[in-house]
Amino acid sequence: MSSKKTYSGGEPAAKKSKTGYGTQKVWLDVDTGVDDAQAILMVLAQDNTQLLGISCVAGNSGVDQVCLNTLRVLRVAGRLDVSDTDSLI
Repeated sequence: MSSKKTYSGGEPAAKKSKTGYGTQKVWLDVDTGVDDAQAILMVLAQDNTQLLGISCVAGNSGVDQVCLNTLRVLRVAGRLDVSDTDSLI
């Protein structure tokens, strides 16, 4: 019997660090209004979280406005490196 812990993907679970678990990889699916803007900023503020990308969907606004809102949040956070236009649309 193996001593490695796994999750549903069959890969080893993250190793624990001094501050908790290792880096958490996150992909956000947003319809960026106030709540999602706050969620994006919270994820970006975490040292142990890697934001892989953001998907924008219509919801609070049409998808074009959602993409603009998301880019504005990323610009305010100084993190335009997170995405490019193609990955947001």
